[in-house]
Amino acid sequence: MKNNFFKTEIRKIKDLDIFYYENIKESDSLIVFIVHGLAEHAERYIKLGEMFREKGIGCASVDLPGHGNTAGGLEGRGKWPNDGFEHCIEIVNSGIKKLKEKYGKHIILMGHSMGSFISLGYIEKYGKNLKGCILSGTNDSQAPALIGAGKFIATLQCALKGKDFATKLLDNMSFGSFNGHFKPNRTNFDWLSRDEKEVDKYVDDPYCGFISSAGLFKNFLDGLSSIYKEKSISVIPDDLPIFIFAGEKDPVGNFGKGPEALADRLRNSGIKNISIKIYNGARHECLNETNSDEVITNIVKYCESL
Repeated sequence: MKNNFFKTEIRKIKDLDIFYYENIKESDSLIVFIVHGLAEHAERYIKLGEMFREKGIGCASVDLPGHGNTAGGLEGRGKWPNDGFEHCIEIVNSGIKKLKEKYGKHIILMGHSMGSFISLGYIEKYGKNLKGCILSGTNDSQAPALIGAGKFIATLQCALKGKDFATKLLDNMSFGSFNGHFKPNRTNFDWLSRDEKEVDKYVDDPYCGFISSAGLFKNFLDGLSSIYKEKSISVIPDDLPIFIFAGEKDPVGNFGKGPEALADRLRNSGIKNISIKIYNGARHECLNETNSDEVITNIVKYCESL
């Protein structure tokens, strides 16, 4: 996978070659570090990066383990190392630290979907390093029984099949019901966007939409069990600006209810500057929606306001 927008740097972290990307100039006012979601990759955020570039904002990202170039080929898709959720947080931290040392500029962290949960975990540990945080396609905590059931199945499959086993069962438990809200279905991923061309790009991309491993699901669910706890949320800097946005028709966030509940959770913890935008009719990937220009413009304006 190659592109002409990002400059690539490969760094070895815990025996993995991690692909970091940047498009930054010395004259940029700040830098936005983007963390992608599950079963996708950094290259899908080039359109947003191009808008940042036009506005004099630097853009950086990373392919997380099991994703994009960091997967090391198709066979590596959806596989995480042990303690993968925490490992992803440290990978993001390594990238942000390097950018601050290299450029000395303010950094805003932006995470989509799985990347938003990793970003929430990040600001619970390293929020003081940021100028702001943006959470896209996110959600509040899930029912403990649901998380517990998923962790039990993932642990059992890891024991019986190995942690790299591609688990159709957990994939279906996690995402199987989403498309049913948008019948008649044209593809298995209609829940991502109303824009059929963008959905087709996702379907046709071999590094998108794959089935992840039991080990990834186990570690991801471990992360979700931790990040919403009061002791975790309470250490986020209370002056850190946080912007949450999602689609009104996004099943990941329970159709807008989850992001609203997360905003309330953060406010109740004492964080003073929480903004939220729910886009009418939009599905999971607001950045690839029919109103993506509006979404991207609002992100850029938010960054410029900090």
